[in-house]
Amino acid sequence: ATPFNLAWLTANGRAFRPTTGDEGAYKRIRVAVDTTKEVRFVAQDPQAKDFVEILILEDPGIPRGMEVGRSLCLARGPSQPQCAARDVIDLRVYPGQPYSAPLDSAVTSECSRAERVLTYSPLWEDAGKDFKVCLVAKDSADTCDGVADGATERGWYGETHCVIFDIIAPTLQWTAESAAKFGTTVDLFVGCASLLPFAATDASLNVATGQATGNYVVEVDLIGELPDGSTAVSTGGASRALSWRPERGTEGLSYSVCAVAKDTNGVRTLGLRCR
Repeated sequence: ATPFNLAWLTANGRAFRPTTGDEGAYKRIRVAVDTTKEVRFVAQDPQAKDFVEILILEDPGIPRGMEVGRSLCLARGPSQPQCAARDVIDLRVYPGQPYSAPLDSAVTSECSRAERVLTYSPLWEDAGKDFKVCLVAKDSADTCDGVADGATERGWYGETHCVIFDIIAPTLQWTAESAAKFGTTVDLFVGCASLLPFAATDASLNVATGQATGNYVVEVDLIGELPDGSTAVSTGGASRALSWRPERGTEGLSYSVCAVAKDTNGVRTLGLRCR
């Protein structure tokens, strides 16, 4: 099967090293909640007559929100050349024996190549976690039963291939402008309209770009009793502001205005900040 990770190559890049149990060879896939990620596993056997099946390992299993498709045969004909080889074991040198697998366009195959698709839509309660999912492919040949590792009377089991799904959680932060003003005092004047903004962003790694541009919608709320005559208004995006025109009688008075920020699903919340 085509490797997910370059770590599966040997140092000279000309052969594949065993991946079973090799955490360094597992590909990590970022997934955001409220999105769906599809991962396709493909395996093939160099013997056209063999039937290949891709299996899910019970340990570690699959996370909630994941759907597992059936192992499907990918039939091929003469227009699709395929690798061809024979299961030949020389006990004097196995598993380091030379092998050859030339392209052969003169054969047809019903199921020497197979695929299985995992479709994952993470749940909100799993944000910030990671899950490993592993699969293994086996063929239908019993020729090497009792001779080679992985060979059984039910077929020859190949390498274990795993991927790790990182479920990205929101990373909320106040904008630099808002953060700089928390704890400060603002002088307002009777009869003059003023706008005091509070803004926050999600700086989680974007699953498409890998940049800290976020994946989630953030909202800001003003908390507590607001001054008489003032209103909380939206100023676009994850921003709320206190709109107030102080009236006569408020001279010399002091007020605190506080805000919290959270993603729209309530997974993460920025603590109360005031100014």
